[in-house]
Amino acid sequence: MIQKLRAISIIEAVSYLMLLTAMVFKYGFDNETGVKVLGPIHGTLYLVYAAALVINFSTLGWKATRLIAALFLGALPLGGFFVERRWLQSAEPAHSSAA
Repeated sequence: MIQKLRAISIIEAVSYLMLLTAMVFKYGFDNETGVKVLGPIHGTLYLVYAAALVINFSTLGWKATRLIAALFLGALPLGGFFVERRWLQSAEPAHSSAA
């Protein structure tokens, strides 16, 4: 489950960066194609990210305040990367080595 949440968080953050790049083309070069394509994709990915966190936050041992912070961070550029690195990666159980 943690691996899936980490992947969702990274994919959402990458889609945000792609959308920001498309916005440069929209406003800098008068080309709206990227925003028209990536806008709905990113919106859907954010909803998947939000739903996955809402469904799993208690399993992660998070309080509601951390959930709200993670949802807010997902709405910021690079925020999904922060959630993945700081909160989801640290929630992953340590791999034990067989002796």
